[in-house]
Amino acid sequence: MNNGGFTVGTVLVGLAMIVWELAVWYPGRKALMKKPVPWLGQLLPFAILWCTGALMAMCLGGLVGYATDWFIWGTGWLGDAALVWGVGGQRQAAPQSGVSQALTTGGLVMTLLLMTGVLARLGKGFSASKKRGLVSGITLSLSAGVAAFVAVPLASAANLSGIWLTAVVPG
Repeated sequence: MNNGGFTVGTVLVGLAMIVWELAVWYPGRKALMKKPVPWLGQLLPFAILWCTGALMAMCLGGLVGYATDWFIWGTGWLGDAALVWGVGGQRQAAPQSGVSQALTTGGLVMTLLLMTGVLARLGKGFSASKKRGLVSGITLSLSAGVAAFVAVPLASAANLSGIWLTAVVPG
């Protein structure tokens, strides 16, 4: 995919979604120390959708790949507008991960399965938190800093689980 629209503005939008999510979610130190598991469990839908968005951004072709490429371009312009007209900054290309972690057929199967689950839940409470997770995953997964620590292991896990799943299902 040609992510010519991958700019600092794109990264800004992705990071803003994480900051927004944490600001809305944070229960306070006292509540978090008292019962951390229920509070941390509230971040799980955000994390699942973040991973789904990241895997979608790693699709190198097809409708999903082109749609996420277009989405990255659009959020880049939105973030750039905030930088240029909001605080007087400049449009600047963001460092990418060099080569996008290619998903194998098994990884693509896992991505489509996750997307199926997301689409099934659209009518049953696709909350703002989940939308923020999806946007953040799509916009951040191809940046150089995030890809090294999160996106590459995520793609590897999707590829390995997809290999296992497609070997189990008779073809």
